[in-house]
Amino acid sequence: MRHLAVIISILVLSLSMSAELLSLDTLIDAAVKISPNILSAELTIEDAEIELKRALYKETTLPPNTINEKKKAIENAWFNLEKTKKLVNKETSNIALSVLKAQHGLRQKEISFLEAKRDLEIAVVKFDRGSISLNDLIGFEDKYTSSSDAKEQSKETLKLAKEKLCQQVGLDFDTEIEVDSKLEPLILNISLDELIEANKRYDSSYLSVVNSVSLRESELKQMLEDKEANLTIRQKEISLEKAKIDLKAKESTIISNSRTTLSAYNSQLKNLEKAETEVTKAKKRLNEAYKQYEDGLITLNDLEDRQYQEEIALMKLVEAKWDLHLASLSLQMVFEGGD
Repeated sequence: MRHLAVIISILVLSLSMSAELLSLDTLIDAAVKISPNILSAELTIEDAEIELKRALYKETTLPPNTINEKKKAIENAWFNLEKTKKLVNKETSNIALSVLKAQHGLRQKEISFLEAKRDLEIAVVKFDRGSISLNDLIGFEDKYTSSSDAKEQSKETLKLAKEKLCQQVGLDFDTEIEVDSKLEPLILNISLDELIEANKRYDSSYLSVVNSVSLRESELKQMLEDKEANLTIRQKEISLEKAKIDLKAKESTIISNSRTTLSAYNSQLKNLEKAETEVTKAKKRLNEAYKQYEDGLITLNDLEDRQYQEEIALMKLVEAKWDLHLASLSLQMVFEGGD
């Protein structure tokens, strides 16, 4: 029984050329350590802290809000660092997944090639016996050639994906990479209302319009108290009404985008459930095929096809887990103001 463990391994080869199987977390740690954006964000924190020390040294000569502004700058710098780390996490996970999918893609092309080769060998025998025509034989030859070309193209796709991952984690392009595909996906349980509120909380354009409405309401109130000219008041009322229209439009956009985001996330959950079901079915079909083969009801080729089907189902399950994990990361960043 050919249960091929659906693995694509990961990373960091030692100089002795022995590959070590590492997790996604290890990959992310490696990427974080060399990320220029993270290094820049850390330097920004250090610079902001120096500015605060200078301000504290001459606090009595500065405007009252200066120290608070310097402290706020440090808070913002730390927030930006955490946001940048989350982006590196997400980016590294995406690149690792591209390697995983490229590996799976190559394996599927290898399976197609093996099937085409097998079918061609059978066709040659049938042609020699006069069971099929020359055109039929040429069709099998074309399928074999096409599958061979597709396999070679998949090798190049995998090579490029691995090179990109090497660059992300600071390895030489020619480093042999293995990615551990074992992953229990992050799964979030959120409501549409929670997602909408999170988007409102961190959407700078929405917050700007909210502040604009608040400012105009305050100005209008002051004008009414000061009993300014009616036309001047009316102009401010018009300005407020326009701001409210903008706010309503922004809210509508956020609600629509939130619905789309949540729907896409729920689709990923369903894809995982579907992939799990397909694996169960594939395993059941394979077990039945073993019994049928032992009873002489199917050929070895039929059994091999069932083995391939199970292998592909397992690969799709791994990809579904990774896809859901990445979708969860994106959603989580919305709630943390990182996206």
